[in-house]
Amino acid sequence: MIDQSLIKYLGEETQTRLRAFEQMFETPGWKLTQEFLEHRYKMQKLAVLSATSWEDNRVAAGMMAVLGDLLRLEESTAAEFESMALEAQETAAEEVIDGELEYE
Repeated sequence: MIDQSLIKYLGEETQTRLRAFEQMFETPGWKLTQEFLEHRYKMQKLAVLSATSWEDNRVAAGMMAVLGDLLRLEESTAAEFESMALEAQETAAEEVIDGELEYE
C-alpha cells in the first residue's frame, strides 16, 4: 500500500489501522465490492445523462461522486497514510538537525 520504509514513521496505532486497511483491501469481499461499485457507477452515469429533471440529474451526479470516492478508497487511503508518514519523517529529520545545532 505505501512504501515499507515509511511505515516506521507511523505510530503503533496508525500502523495497526494501516494493516487493517491493507488486509481489507486484499479480501475477495473487497474485490466483489469494487465490481459492484463499478457497476453502480456506470448506472449512475447513465442516470445523469438521461435525467428528466435538474433535480434528478443532481441527485444522480451526487451519487456518482460518492461511488467514485468509494472506488478510489484504496488509493486515497494509501495517500493519506503516506502523507502522515512523510510528515512524521520530515519532523524526525528536523529534530535530528535541531539536535545537531544544539550540540554545536
